[in-house]
Amino acid sequence: SVSNEPGSHGFVKFKISQQPDLPIGTVIENTAGIYFDYNAPIITNTTFHTIGEDYIENNIVSIDDVPEELSNIRVYPNPFSDVVTFDLGDFENETNFKIYDVLGRMVHDSEQKTSKFTFERGNLTSGIYFFEIRSNGDAIYSGKISLE
Repeated sequence: SVSNEPGSHGFVKFKISQQPDLPIGTVIENTAGIYFDYNAPIITNTTFHTIGEDYIENNIVSIDDVPEELSNIRVYPNPFSDVVTFDLGDFENETNFKIYDVLGRMVHDSEQKTSKFTFERGNLTSGIYFFEIRSNGDAIYSGKISLE
């Protein structure tokens, strides 16, 4: 980082599944080691998730439930810095577009009359956000975007 600050930045994405039937209150902790060249690892802070009930409802739409017109939806660029484009392809119905932060708080809500629209970051801080697109009251597509 001393000789090349931008070159020392990185991004890692991973997915993990928990063991089934863990009791309420179980704490799952995670830490990672970051390796630069042949140096000793830099250990990240420990993060955790507590198994519980009554969390934010997950309304992820199954790929099998996506209308054929939306099978070629594009969201770009992702990650994005200032503006992200949502292109719903041939889907011509009016939609309701919402964005939520990682705590489940709605940070954006708008009606879209076209199948291609943009979202500007405004005052949102960097991080992961979740979007939901609805038409006629039904969730038709959802996903996540990363704001740099």
